Amino acid sequence: MDCVCETCNKSFSKIERELLQKSPVGSMRSAEGIEGYLKNKTRPASLKHQTFHFDEKNKIVYEVEVYNGFKSYIRPQIIKVGDNICAAVPSQEGFEALKKAFKDWRNEHLIMVTKYPSEAGGNYEAVKFLSKEDKYVDEKIELSKAELGNKKVIYYSLMNDCNEIKEYFQPRMFFDDSGKPDKLIVRSRNLEEGIQFVIDLLNSRNQETENFSYSEKHEKSKIFVSTQFNAVMMQQALVKIGLNALMYYYPETKYNPSLKPAKDFIVKGTAIKAGIDKKIDLLDTRRDMHSVLFYQLEEGLMIRTSLFGSHFIYSFIIEGFRLFQGNGHFSGLEVDYKTAKQKHYPMGEYLLNRANDLGCYEL
Repeated sequence: MDCVCETCNKSFSKIERELLQKSPVGSMRSAEGIEGYLKNKTRPASLKHQTFHFDEKNKIVYEVEVYNGFKSYIRPQIIKVGDNICAAVPSQEGFEALKKAFKDWRNEHLIMVTKYPSEAGGNYEAVKFLSKEDKYVDEKIELSKAELGNKKVIYYSLMNDCNEIKEYFQPRMFFDDSGKPDKLIVRSRNLEEGIQFVIDLLNSRNQETENFSYSEKHEKSKIFVSTQFNAVMMQQALVKIGLNALMYYYPETKYNPSLKPAKDFIVKGTAIKAGIDKKIDLLDTRRDMHSVLFYQLEEGLMIRTSLFGSHFIYSFIIEGFRLFQGNGHFSGLEVDYKTAKQKHYPMGEYLLNRANDLGCYEL
């Protein structure tokens, strides 16, 4: 809601991903069909967690995508089943797209990115696969962003802990056709396992792959979601949202020294008074809204963020900070998350809106 420099924007992106994609809030966004800036016309509002279907009969774990109200879709994938490498796809069209993506990668660069730069301007860690005496081997390399360019590369992803199915998890390569550009991803329990899988796949490239066919019952089977996330980074994002709203609607607060502990928490993770909060019947009446309250306490200003109609509530205190003269005074921001519109209300108007929601009218 205000200007931000490029360096801070990159830093904020990291903590916002923990909140919006990896934390339980990501599940709420998917269930509500909330889209980000980059919209996916094919399968909107996909769940960003690692998501799997476990075929209990055959003890095979498949990659799936959950989208738009928890519908499921089996990703086109090449997977190791026992000693065999097979294709598992939802349709012939998906199989052809997967084969083409793999063929283009094999014929062009044979590079798999294994680690993103830890800081802006750093190099990508990668593996290049080389053919020696009709057998493929791997060589670890580094690439700059410029060298990476528009190369058709594979990106490596580690499987996060999902203990019920991890022992059955075989390495795989899947086609991420959920956005642009489409890309291939290798996922395994550790990097060495993933590299060996790609080598085995390249060495068996002249063998026929088996095309599994699926019926609709697979879409209704048990889905496992790996929801590992960084709880501190999630809270940093929530405090950042609260401060952002405060500074936008009360611009005179931007440089108040009392905000420094909250700013330090966002940047450095130093401790502040904060935590998950509980629902308040009078304040949390709108199921179709997010809200941010600025509530004056004796000890300081409490900023309380309520997401998805109070399904997730978080508050923190800026100690020694006075926004309002009287304790118990507040103002509130409402955000309609379906239309991305927002409005800030003084205390009296905010309370009147809540009373109307509850069907309470002055006689």
